[in-house]
Amino acid sequence: MIAAAVETIDRVGPCDAKFEIEDVEDVRSSKRQYIVDRAKALLQKLSSKLPESREIENEISSGTKTAKIVSYGEEKLAAGPDIDSSKEIVVVEGRADVLTLLRAGIKNAIAMNGTVLPKTVVQLSEKKDVTLFIDGDRGGLLIVQGVLDSAKVKSIARAPDGKEVEELTSKEILSCLRQAISVSDFKKHYLGKTKTSTRKKTKTVKETKVKEEKVKDVKVDMEDLVKEIKGTKKCAIVLLTSTGSRTFKKPASETTKFLYSLKRNSKKIAALAIDGTLTATILKIAETLGCKEIAAKNFQATSDKIKFLSF
Repeated sequence: MIAAAVETIDRVGPCDAKFEIEDVEDVRSSKRQYIVDRAKALLQKLSSKLPESREIENEISSGTKTAKIVSYGEEKLAAGPDIDSSKEIVVVEGRADVLTLLRAGIKNAIAMNGTVLPKTVVQLSEKKDVTLFIDGDRGGLLIVQGVLDSAKVKSIARAPDGKEVEELTSKEILSCLRQAISVSDFKKHYLGKTKTSTRKKTKTVKETKVKEEKVKDVKVDMEDLVKEIKGTKKCAIVLLTSTGSRTFKKPASETTKFLYSLKRNSKKIAALAIDGTLTATILKIAETLGCKEIAAKNFQATSDKIKFLSF
């Protein structure tokens, strides 16, 4: 139709004109043929540049050799290959932590292989800057106290609440190490509230035992509790008291820390809601606190003793 319409034109500008269509061709077919021919040529060039499978195998093998764990010192501690050459070292709890750091490209880590600091690490702390990297739970805090009594530590890094170092992604590991703080700041933030006299502790235990006998059974509306914190990245904890219950709201990242404080004071809770992930550590503490119901966005662990509700 377009070609026929062109032939009806009898004037162009001031001049008479006559148009006659000689042929109509579908240019798409010629473009397709060009694409096919060009693709063949490109594939031939690519094939000549592809490495052989053995070359790929050798390259991967040589790459993994640089990231192997070594046995270091008299205790044969698991460590990265750069312990001797690096001016700074990262002290972690176990072999799995060293492996995790190696995957993140950190080759100057060394493991304690337990909660007692080995002599090798103590000796290294005399001549190198030590960053202590601990798990984000109560056990990590206990390790800090033991290490500080035996070695020189420049800074302390801590995994997010409820997580262990070996569970972290490479991005999380680098973020934690960048946010490492001095020993004095760490003591103020994490250890300052744990120092109480024996007399005061004894008194607290006696008082809470009396209160536990009077604690009332409370029914919690979990759906309302979830609605209150959904989208806020917070947790809501329903604490049982002698008069009923009291709800505390905290940032989700502080859930483990707050639950530990309740455990130290022998408190009981009725329910817990987290706008985040329920970790195995949080679940374990919640069980010891007598928790009956838990709501969360994601679950890393479950239990037959507690009723679970998903966001």
